Amino acid sequence: MQYDVSVKEVQPQVVLARHVVVDQVDLGTTIGSTMGEAYGFLATAGIQPAGPPFVTYHKWESGRWEADICAPASYSLPDAPPGFAWETIDGGLAATTLHRGAYAGLAAAYGAIADWAKDHDFTFAGAPREIYMSEPGTPEDEIETIVEWPVVHAGVPAPVGA
Repeated sequence: MQYDVSVKEVQPQVVLARHVVVDQVDLGTTIGSTMGEAYGFLATAGIQPAGPPFVTYHKWESGRWEADICAPASYSLPDAPPGFAWETIDGGLAATTLHRGAYAGLAAAYGAIADWAKDHDFTFAGAPREIYMSEPGTPEDEIETIVEWPVVHAGVPAPVGA
């Protein structure tokens, strides 16, 4: 698949998040059940979602992911449901591309961003995230996932905030 990589300004975003450490084999199930809980809470609380769900991947070690599973929200409440926290994701520059197809093929999108960053004098400035644009049950060849990776150019700090 050919990837078009670009850089964009990402705005700060309020999210209902759950931090997890999970085996690769359980990742999909964990994301699905956590999203169900998060969006169920938002609906019950009358909070409008503020965008598609995403996962920020912090670390991969010995077959396990450390990640934050996030449901963007239009605002937060003083308390979060058990196992969740309200967080504000920082804004700033991010290299981004769209992957079409099975999640198993996402490594190619990350590779395209890494190659692009090297070729355009950008360095990574945080953990990457996958934004899930497709509904559960979408046929594998039609799944759309945006990969965003915070970056800085030539050692200049990325702008943050709105």
